[in-house]
Amino acid sequence: MADEPLPEVGLCSVCVHARIVRTPRSRFWMCRLSATDPEFARYPRLPVLRCSGHQRGRPSEGSTEER
Repeated sequence: MADEPLPEVGLCSVCVHARIVRTPRSRFWMCRLSATDPEFARYPRLPVLRCSGHQRGRPSEGSTEER
């Protein structure tokens, strides 16, 4: 993954709290901070340009079957 955020996703593309959820036809960016803090949307509107919870790192990968 590149060091710079993907323009269409924003900060979530380089955040440790993000989880990429893939379905057969789509890809969604889930914020894992939403599980413990209601300030964060589970699936934020993209691109995310500002976020108080952002921590630079690599998002985790997942699929709808892993829930």
